[in-house]
Amino acid sequence: RHLLSQRFKEIHGEHLCDVFASCLSGDFGVALELLALSPVAADCRLIQIACDGVGAKELYLFPIVCGRSNEDRIILQKTFLELNQTDLGKLMLKKLSFDLEKLVYICMHYAEEKYDPKIHTEEQAHRLADCLFEQAEAENWFGTNGNINEAVFTRICVAPPPFLTLTDKIHCKKYGHPIFYSVCKAQQLNPSCKKAALFSIGMKIRPFETVAKLIKSACAGLGTDELLLTSCIVRYQGILKEVALAHLDLFERSLQDRIRGETSGSYKRLLLALVDAALPEPGS
Repeated sequence: RHLLSQRFKEIHGEHLCDVFASCLSGDFGVALELLALSPVAADCRLIQIACDGVGAKELYLFPIVCGRSNEDRIILQKTFLELNQTDLGKLMLKKLSFDLEKLVYICMHYAEEKYDPKIHTEEQAHRLADCLFEQAEAENWFGTNGNINEAVFTRICVAPPPFLTLTDKIHCKKYGHPIFYSVCKAQQLNPSCKKAALFSIGMKIRPFETVAKLIKSACAGLGTDELLLTSCIVRYQGILKEVALAHLDLFERSLQDRIRGETSGSYKRLLLALVDAALPEPGS
């Protein structure tokens, strides 16, 4: 898809996404604009949309910035700077506030450790599990006295997925519930920050379920958040088969059925085509 967009510019001298922007409008137009970009450029475009105006649309931002691999995080920051001549980290500090600002800062500046069974031992997992349980009611999720290295969320952020998965299993065995519960129980975290923290942890230990839940949240309430829905389908196209299977398992409803119930017209047909390409419905 990206190669097609590049070839279009070579032949016609203009970006395909710009052509879509000038000819189309609404959710269908936005979806085609994002599809005409590379995955990381599409994320950069979504960051621009989320940061347009006063403040920031937090629900669009944290799924882009949090839960990325070290390589993806560096590529995102580099691409955003090249496209917008603006440092992404500084923009986040300007647009976000309070705990969510600290959480995003940690996600952007603390690299995930490479998994080493000699370092990431069961003993260390027990210690992290105990820390998460004990700090559920504490106030140092993001560091105290400026010591962000000791923050609970910093330890989560740098933990490699196999180690955090082991920690979650130990936490369940010792305390009767997964580590997600400790985040939900943390009274000092505001709702936006809790969502971002849960998403960050989920992308490490249960990525397909986490994306499926994010898609469902885009369709929750009285109206559908079409931009969030579009961004999920476009951003996670590479794992959409696994996400669709997780969605079916979690909600006993196909992803296609949810899209049909929440969208219409050309926009609906486009999203269905993307999902069907990953996992066709039985009998289709």
